[in-house]
Amino acid sequence: MFDFDFRFLDAKNKPTSFFDKQGSIEEEGIYFDGEMLAFSEIQEVVRYRNRLSIIIKAGARTAVDEFLLPHFNGFMIRVEEEEAFDIKSMIDRRYTELQVEERKKELKAQDELHNFRKSECPTCRSSIDLSYVRPTRYIFCRYCDTIFNKHGNYTDLNDYKICPVCNYYNRVQVTPKVELYFYGKEDKASVFESTFQCDSCTERELRPRFWKNLPFVVGAIADFIAKNKIETDIDSSYAELTKANRLGYLGRVDEAKPLYESMFLYVKDQPGVLYDFGKAYLDSALLLLEDEEFTGDEAALPYIKEAVHWLSRCLKMCANYEPAIKLFEDNEELEYEIEDDEYEDEYE
Repeated sequence: MFDFDFRFLDAKNKPTSFFDKQGSIEEEGIYFDGEMLAFSEIQEVVRYRNRLSIIIKAGARTAVDEFLLPHFNGFMIRVEEEEAFDIKSMIDRRYTELQVEERKKELKAQDELHNFRKSECPTCRSSIDLSYVRPTRYIFCRYCDTIFNKHGNYTDLNDYKICPVCNYYNRVQVTPKVELYFYGKEDKASVFESTFQCDSCTERELRPRFWKNLPFVVGAIADFIAKNKIETDIDSSYAELTKANRLGYLGRVDEAKPLYESMFLYVKDQPGVLYDFGKAYLDSALLLLEDEEFTGDEAALPYIKEAVHWLSRCLKMCANYEPAIKLFEDNEELEYEIEDDEYEDEYE
């Protein structure tokens, strides 16, 4: 069905073999170096660039148990980067379909079949369980980070996802990172690598690094390449997103506010931008609360209320948008109230 080359990785993300091994995705499951893993035994697959983590269902005994990592019910492989998305999507498509069918049978046995609802991602074709989730204008696919509308039409932008570094929604891409300078023993660097992060993170790193690299040709060239990548091919509707997110990350949401508001004229209620605006307010509030000279919560409270408002609006547009749900879960110790009318559904 589909053949691919891979290498097993150890707990430190290092290959366990010098040569590639052969893998294949077949009708009955996935073969890793001759051993078959059934789709029904997979709990989840997580991808970071060209690395895939295959998580096995709890209690499952499989033919690939010998490959499992210590203290982790799964294993990691490295594949060709240009094939990684397709490999993950083909696997996701099969095991999510089985999981959703299991969910349907479970609800039917509980006489709750009327609460069963599912959708299919138009990008990776994974099955998404929407049981007990309110119908909203948008749907989020957690398997590939795509946002699409309730009619199954792809509405997201290519490469716009949650950044693995700052956790803001923005364009995520590979950019060069070179630090090559020498200003004495205390201030020197020799770094050659590539980063996978959003344009805001790259811009934030470029500012102090650029001036150090400038007198040294190699580092300066790499910085010009990185700067050009984050400043070109930007959708005009999202032109202010990189700057707004950078300001929000730094706790300067008052400066970011007009930038977010100007984007809403074009993107309206796009869940990713609503999420960014709420996160910018939350980050500003948390920075205030962490300030050693801060003596009360009165200054932070308005920011928290605004964060709740915009994150709630994000969930009103996309009820299963997991980044916003996770922000509420991770900050449940903050005192706030969600107004009931934030969750009135007008898109059924």
